[in-house]
Amino acid sequence: MWVIKKIIHFFLFSFLIVSCANIVMPSGGKKDTSPPVLINVTTENNTINFTKKNIVFEFNENVVPNNWSENFSISPLTKEPVNFKIKNKTLTLDLDNKLEKNTTYSVNLDNCIKDLNEGNILENLRFSFSTGSYLDSLSIKGIVIDAFTLEPKANTHVFLQDFSNADSLSFIKRPKYVTKTNSNGEFLMTNLNNNDFRIFCIDGIDYAYHEGDLIGFYKSKVNASDSNKIELLMYNPINKLEEKKDTVDIKEIITKTKIIVNCNIEEQLIIQLYKDKKLVKEASVSSAPYFIENIIPENYTLKIIVDKNKNRLWDSGNFSLKQLPEKVYIYNETISIRENWTVELDCFIN
Repeated sequence: MWVIKKIIHFFLFSFLIVSCANIVMPSGGKKDTSPPVLINVTTENNTINFTKKNIVFEFNENVVPNNWSENFSISPLTKEPVNFKIKNKTLTLDLDNKLEKNTTYSVNLDNCIKDLNEGNILENLRFSFSTGSYLDSLSIKGIVIDAFTLEPKANTHVFLQDFSNADSLSFIKRPKYVTKTNSNGEFLMTNLNNNDFRIFCIDGIDYAYHEGDLIGFYKSKVNASDSNKIELLMYNPINKLEEKKDTVDIKEIITKTKIIVNCNIEEQLIIQLYKDKKLVKEASVSSAPYFIENIIPENYTLKIIVDKNKNRLWDSGNFSLKQLPEKVYIYNETISIRENWTVELDCFIN
């Protein structure tokens, strides 16, 4: 009997240990995936005759900054940088002695704030006010793309200079209005007057050019009363791009394969074939018919460069000469090449 009791006690003790080891804390519910919500601002959006020293934003939960120096901007630029303070659920912008008279300001707070606990980021928060008796309400929108790859350029500075003062120093001197591109390379510059400007872009740490930065400009003057979408092409202002042809090991062979390009312009063209984003074959053709031949059967993408200066290279822009990068066209479908085939493509280049 004593042995049986001992065995029972052993199993009871073991059960208690296992039970204790499997204790689970109560669930806290679903994870919060909502960004902070703005519930109050001490100054109404689009206020005129603004004279306050600060603006306080109140949210529905505790917040912290999110890459503030990268995301925050105020346009036009203020005399001194705008200081900020975050405490619990409030954000305060210090504007004391920083503003010009009779000026409309646009404050960009996109992606500047996130909640304390889960890190959910608040997007699309902008705020406008004027220190004068009216609010400038015009805007300029557009997109920034790489001049050679035609891919959008995210998180890129876009800025305006007064047209009458824009010169070769535009990438050095302080700009007038500023903004940044979003993840799709798109930008929106709001609360503008109807003056004439020149528009620029730069991918560096600020609005001044540093060696290694990519830059871009629009050849014509811009005015916010014009609703056209602006396209800015970014390029390296120092080096021309001369791609190596040996990035993919493909042997030269003589075949009857050919791609014929029917184009709407009469210029010298450089036709390039890419495999997995690597250049594998190129032909420079001075006039129609435009074609590239002796192609190994494979799937390719095609790029066309308008070789304006006929040097058989793609030339980037030159701001001092007001020369934009040479135009690039990318055929938007994969081209399948089979042995002894001729593929004919129609390409429209703006």
